[in-house]
Amino acid sequence: MNTKHISVVHYERARLKITDKLSVLVDWAKDGVPWQRWPDGTMRRNNRESPKLIYYPVDLQSFADWDQSQYSSEELQQEPGLHVVRRFARSTLGPPPKSDEPDIAPLTHSLENTPGRLTNSDKHTDVRLALEAVKAKAACQIEELDLGPQIRKLEAALLAKDALIKVQENEIANYRRIARDAQNARILYENKYDKSNDLAKIRISSLESKIHELIREINDLSPVKDEKNS
Repeated sequence: MNTKHISVVHYERARLKITDKLSVLVDWAKDGVPWQRWPDGTMRRNNRESPKLIYYPVDLQSFADWDQSQYSSEELQQEPGLHVVRRFARSTLGPPPKSDEPDIAPLTHSLENTPGRLTNSDKHTDVRLALEAVKAKAACQIEELDLGPQIRKLEAALLAKDALIKVQENEIANYRRIARDAQNARILYENKYDKSNDLAKIRISSLESKIHELIREINDLSPVKDEKNS
């Protein structure tokens, strides 16, 4: 009975894991990475109000380490496709196992050359392109639903409005100060005018008294003058 060498079996199993993971990544690149959600279905957000996606690999090492342990039970229930992601050794993304043994050489040659199978170069290319596509899709998803920039924009608008209000309040304070100074100047002028008017009245009254006194003196002198003329 022809049985496969254990290294070839492990290699083929790893190939299957890669294929399963690639299938998930391709779906996510097309339809989007699932969102983290609360039990009521609402999206989870970080402290900057940005929505949060479930875990996704971003490079070859994280792709190899990617498995179900990186998800909560709720996420695994919401995304059944995650049940196919299983960890494998990073070295699996290297070439197939090599051996000089006659029963191994034909198998490794078959792994590398069978139509429809991934070659070493194809694996790296497919995984790398899928990772880049998922990262781009994830960034686009977050950008579309990210409330952070909107909130920061509103905060900036409020800061600008507060600054303008302070300018306007300062202008109003200046106008009030000018009006107060003008009022004080008017009161001072009126006080000076009233004082000058009072002084003028006193002087006029004094002059009138002197005139009346002179008139009386003239009148008192008039009979004497008349007697001398008679």
